[in-house]
Amino acid sequence: MSKRLNTDIVAEYSANYTYDMIPEDVLLKTKQVIFDTVGLMLGGVNLDKGKYGIKLAQSFGKADECTIVGTNLKSSAFGASYANGELAHSLDADILMAPAHMAPYVIPAVLAEAEKHHKSGKEFLQGLVLAIDVASRVGLSQGPFRNDCDDKTLTRSQQMATIKTYGLGCDCFGGAVGIGNMLGFDADQMKDALGHAGFMLPEGSHHRFVFGPRAGMLKYSPAGWECATAVASAEMAEMGEYADREIFDGEHGFWAMQATPKRLEDWLTKDLGTYYAIRDVRYKYYPVDGTFQAPVNVTYNIVKENNIKVEDIEHIQVHIEYMTTSFSNKVIEYHTDGCNSMYWCVAMGAYAAQHGIEPGPLWYEKETMLNPEVLALMERIDYEEDPASEIAREKDNAEGMTYINRRPSTIDMKLKDGRVITASQEFMQFMSCGAPDYAIDFDQLEVKFRRNSKYTLPEEKLVDIIETIKHLEDVEDMADFMKKLVPDEM
Repeated sequence: MSKRLNTDIVAEYSANYTYDMIPEDVLLKTKQVIFDTVGLMLGGVNLDKGKYGIKLAQSFGKADECTIVGTNLKSSAFGASYANGELAHSLDADILMAPAHMAPYVIPAVLAEAEKHHKSGKEFLQGLVLAIDVASRVGLSQGPFRNDCDDKTLTRSQQMATIKTYGLGCDCFGGAVGIGNMLGFDADQMKDALGHAGFMLPEGSHHRFVFGPRAGMLKYSPAGWECATAVASAEMAEMGEYADREIFDGEHGFWAMQATPKRLEDWLTKDLGTYYAIRDVRYKYYPVDGTFQAPVNVTYNIVKENNIKVEDIEHIQVHIEYMTTSFSNKVIEYHTDGCNSMYWCVAMGAYAAQHGIEPGPLWYEKETMLNPEVLALMERIDYEEDPASEIAREKDNAEGMTYINRRPSTIDMKLKDGRVITASQEFMQFMSCGAPDYAIDFDQLEVKFRRNSKYTLPEEKLVDIIETIKHLEDVEDMADFMKKLVPDEM
């Protein structure tokens, strides 16, 4: 008996997935991720990356179909998914889970089609849970990019350097089938949606971003484009446009097309309906790259607890996990330069602690981001790779973590009066929620949500949004929900 095709299995699973199949804990985590992501969309409205996303979406067409979050503008599903994807990724404070970034690359696509077709909250949740599940499975089938090579005697930095190609195109597959599920696709239509996504998804740009020179605004891969690709893939399949129906099969299938260094096909189909990568979701407390969450936190706490002024800091030595080329950039012009620069992130952590500037959009106001004290402190910061990171990764692997849980970091801060203050941490607030003591709940996420969104919408709207997301399964029409995410008409 011949083996069933991978594409057939994924397509049939996607076509037959129902709300009743969602485990209770997965449903809760999905709503939390939606909550976090909506806050980030609202927080990105006044940032350069978000503004460009909105402007480009308007050029796609001004159809009165779907909402561009945080504005009174509308566009087609294609345009709105693009804009909202860019908004969600502007602050660089989105979730992390296996295999990497997820929410800004998937949620806006499913959300736009749910609004366009007036789907219920249950239908939206059903499609989104499936979308995240499939996206993570495709990504994991490429091998975990952080430490996956044959020679396990190598350090993490050496392991990572052996992988030349990695991308986030896996998310396009998830968005496409999530939309297809909401629209009632059968297995053949799902195969067409997958096939279209496989031919249109972006190249594996992740490692170009992290190992290249000064990073641009796209951040790994443009989230907006991946969402728009998912929308286009599903709509083409809905129209009946035939596609490659064996995209995950054969020697020239997806893995070969993406020049993937690993081909772990079992990840696509094993434990379907039982294993969900979202159970190991990680959140970001600060609006900076995940690598810098811990050193920023330690620096922030040292300055806060010791009432230190930035001008009194002579030198900061950062002990950190392996840091790639683009993260060493010191040219700060756009907010995307800041969140990807270790030097700026640590300097901003110290400055924010001294002046009480809460993490979120305020960090990227021009007068704050380019403050002379912040830029000057960057020149007094050095780093070295911390062996504790390797030990932490081994512990995570031994505990079966599918994504990084320990985030060790040590800061040595030398003051101009001769004092040296050293502080360390192994786990990181929000980022280490795979450990019971660091688990995240709605109350903690609500604080972050308000930090990000209060500059875009009034308090009464925020209260309404918070309560609605907690009970999203009761929403009768997602178009009504989207009306809550825009400012009042002037």
